Amino acid sequence: MLSGALAISERLASRGCGGDVSCMRCGSNAETICHMLFVCPVARQAFALANIPSPVGDFSITEVDKNWEHLLTVMQDDEVPCMVRAAIPWVLWGIWKHRNTVVFQGKNGNIRDLITKAFEDSNQWQAAQSLPAEAKLHYPAKQGALERKWCKPVTGFVKCNIGSSWYSKSRLSGGAWIVRDEYGQVLYHARDALPASDSQFLAALQCCSWSIEALCILQVAKVEIALDNAMVIDAINSPTAWPRFSLLLSNIHENLSKFGSWRATQVASTANSVAMAISKSVTRDGRLQSYLSLGGPSWLHHQVRSEAS
Repeated sequence: MLSGALAISERLASRGCGGDVSCMRCGSNAETICHMLFVCPVARQAFALANIPSPVGDFSITEVDKNWEHLLTVMQDDEVPCMVRAAIPWVLWGIWKHRNTVVFQGKNGNIRDLITKAFEDSNQWQAAQSLPAEAKLHYPAKQGALERKWCKPVTGFVKCNIGSSWYSKSRLSGGAWIVRDEYGQVLYHARDALPASDSQFLAALQCCSWSIEALCILQVAKVEIALDNAMVIDAINSPTAWPRFSLLLSNIHENLSKFGSWRATQVASTANSVAMAISKSVTRDGRLQSYLSLGGPSWLHHQVRSEAS
């Protein structure tokens, strides 16, 4: 889906395979990936029956990555029922299979049956992932509760809090990072106006790449990377699950390999307020000049102390 490799009408026609690019399910002029999975009336009905929230302003008709980012956000939203969140990948799979049934067999399947099957498959998959207690000992523990107040890093490490801000109208993004030692003392902080990005996720990922590269230049040995963006943390910790951003993630991991040890964790926004305040000075206040400084920002002195107290 994210790589654009689904064999839908528009993609096939672009490779000289057939000339009709219309959607066989609804008659739309062009069956694109966005249309087939998110915009087609069949897809809309499937999302509605599964109680999957739509984004504000509806799904994009052209940008698959934005639609997927919305679904990832829903999958991490505790206010959405667990069964609904878990079923989202299976609903997408069901929509794709429904399309193929129409195209290759000429049969219009029942959408309610599609959703029922999606939830059944999701439940079966989750049951298959359950491991005996003794087997779980061989797997790393999942991150516990989010750090809601800034905490000192473990002995021998520094903690780098990363903040990223993005303004959708201009696509301007601002990045900032602040490094503190095991005693809570600020060692460095930096700010920069980063290249224009098409999405908030990409802006945050580029910000991480810039921050990690700077830490390598400063010859930091062991680092805890902390930011309040769950999707970016997932992309860093599970890069193979994000093939669309493989080049950027490859660069990030090339630099991460230069540290003696590292870990990347999600924290609550309340534990990342200083880095976010610095990054927002780019998009909100128009402070586009980049800098790297020893110690903390003087204009946020009280906030730095408050965050760490």
